[in-house]
Amino acid sequence: MERYERKFKKSLRESSGYYKASMLVDVYEDSYKEGEGQHVNSWESKIKANDLNSLLKKVANEVGANRITDLEYGNLNDYDWGSEIWYSIMVDEDNYPVKPNSPDFKMWKQGDKILYSQRWHIIVSRIGESPIPEQEFKKLGLSSHY
Repeated sequence: MERYERKFKKSLRESSGYYKASMLVDVYEDSYKEGEGQHVNSWESKIKANDLNSLLKKVANEVGANRITDLEYGNLNDYDWGSEIWYSIMVDEDNYPVKPNSPDFKMWKQGDKILYSQRWHIIVSRIGESPIPEQEFKKLGLSSHY
């Protein structure tokens, strides 16, 4: 029994929580001459990781950022349950990132192509794990093992 208890306590220490990113992206037509236009699409996704650095790497990959430092932090909505991260990127009609030196970008600047602006709003939260108080089990009618 003692060996099992040590192993269980160790697993509790190692799983002290995880990080979650809830992401919403809005996509707008974008014309070089007329600026941002009509909203054309949106979707949501979620990512989880064991630590913040891993989570931000996964987020950066999902949104098309080159590195995590391309993401911007800013709690504009003052949420008490998560922290906000923002990211915007120009994409083509298939949602692939468009680089400033690409032919698509040059055509966009000349007014010959419509590109799209993806605006990512990301809420990052740390989800913790903690033991459940014995009283909670008793309320539900469970009896003690000991």
